[in-house]
Amino acid sequence: MIIILSPPTLLPNEQQIVIQLFEVGLERFHLRKPDFSDIDIATYLSQIPMEYWNRIVLHSHHELTVQLGLGGVHWTERDRKEKSREELQALAADYRAEGLQISAAVHNLNDLNVLGDICDYVLISPVFDSISKTNYAANDQLSLEKWQGKVDAKLIALGGISNQTFPQAITKGFDGVAALGFIWQTPNQAIERFQQLQSAFQNPSKNSISSARPYVLTIAGHDPSGGAGLTADVKTFEQFQAYGLSVCTALTVQTDERFEQVEWVASDLIIRQSQILLSRFPIEVVKIGLVESWGTLEQILEMLKDQKIILDPILSTSTGFDFHSESSQITFQRILPQLTLLTPNREEILQLAPTISTPEEAAQQLSQHCLILLKGGHNEEDLGKDELWKNGKCVAVFEAQQIAKIGKHGSGCVLSASIAAALAKGQSLIEACRSAKQYTEAFLNSNGTLLGYHHVK
Repeated sequence: MIIILSPPTLLPNEQQIVIQLFEVGLERFHLRKPDFSDIDIATYLSQIPMEYWNRIVLHSHHELTVQLGLGGVHWTERDRKEKSREELQALAADYRAEGLQISAAVHNLNDLNVLGDICDYVLISPVFDSISKTNYAANDQLSLEKWQGKVDAKLIALGGISNQTFPQAITKGFDGVAALGFIWQTPNQAIERFQQLQSAFQNPSKNSISSARPYVLTIAGHDPSGGAGLTADVKTFEQFQAYGLSVCTALTVQTDERFEQVEWVASDLIIRQSQILLSRFPIEVVKIGLVESWGTLEQILEMLKDQKIILDPILSTSTGFDFHSESSQITFQRILPQLTLLTPNREEILQLAPTISTPEEAAQQLSQHCLILLKGGHNEEDLGKDELWKNGKCVAVFEAQQIAKIGKHGSGCVLSASIAAALAKGQSLIEACRSAKQYTEAFLNSNGTLLGYHHVK
C-alpha cells in the first residue's frame, strides 16, 4: 500500500497533481488541511473528478465523508484523546456501516493496544528521519516484531519515506508506506517521485541504497585545505544529517591564507559527473559554488532543470584572487530565474549589478528574478545582519547573535551549504536561512584560526 498525504497548506495546481497521481495508480490520498473550513474542503474536492472521491480520506470535517461519498476518515490525536476504547469502537462501527475505512496516527506502539483492532490501518511514525519536519528523527524503538500478526490493522510506515527507504520499511515488517515530504517538496516532480515509489515496491533490488537521509549535491571547487569548496560543503551536509554528494568544477592550489592557481574542469565532465549521480540518487537540493564562467553555469543549470538550486556566487577569494573577470552580464541575467536562492555578500552583489550604487538597491533589483540572501559579513554599520529579499522587498532579517572574533576561510560556502541541507531536511526557506545563520556563527566562533571546526548539532 502506498498512501500520499497532502501538504498542510494549499500548493499551486495541487488538485491537478492529485488527479495525475490517481491517474498513474494512487489508491489512497489523505486530505490533511488543518486550517480548511468545510467549504474549503468541498471547494478543493470540486476540482477533482468524482470517480476518485472514494480514494480520498479526510483528516478533518469527517461529516463530509458520508455526504460526499469519500473513502474514509483519519483520526488525529485530538479526535480520539477524550474517547474510550468502547466509544471509538462504536464510532468505527458507524463509519464502516457507511462503507468508510478508518485510520489513525501512532507515535508509540502502546497506542496499538487501543487502535490496532479498531482501525483498518495505522500510520506509525517517525520510522526514518522526517523529510518534511525539522528535527523529527527516526524512533529506533518502533520495532514491530511483537505486533506482526497480532492486530488486524495494517501497519503503515510514515516519516522519511522515499524510494530509497521504502524497501527498508517493508523489510522492517510494515505493510505499506505513507509519503509526504518526498512527494511535495518538489511538486513539479510529484508524479515522477510517486512512480519511483511504485518502482521501489515492485523492484526492490534496484533500490538498494540504504539511507534515511536526504541527498544534497554540491557542485564546487576542491580546496586542499578543506576550509572551503567541496570538502567544507560535505562536512556541513553531514552535520545537518543530509548525505552529501559532490561534483568537482576546479582543482585549486591554495591554503587558508594563499591562493596560487586554479585548473578548471571541462564543462562536459562536470555535467557527466552530475548526470550519473542524478540518475542514481533522489537529490533534494543542489548547491553550486565555484564555476569558471556564467556560460559554464548556464550549461549546468540546463542539466539541472526542476532542481532546487542554491548559488553561492564566488567572484574572488578572501586572499584577493578574482574570478569571472570577463563574465557576461547578459548570461547572468538569464541564469537568475532558474535559481531558488542567490547568496552574495555586499561586495559581490555590487559586482553582479554594476550599475547600482548600494547593496540594498542591488538586492531590490535582482530579487525581482530570484530570492536573494544578502549577507552582512562586510556590513560595517550592522555587522553580520543578513537580509532575505523577494520581489524587490526585504521579507526577513537575520541578526548576528555572535560577532566572530576572527573570520573563517570558507564561511560563505558553509552558510550556503547549510541552507541547502536545511531545505533538504524539509525546512522552509526562512527557517533554513535561520538554521544556517546559527550554524555558521558556531563555525565562525569555533576557534582562533582561519579554519573553522564543524560541530555536531
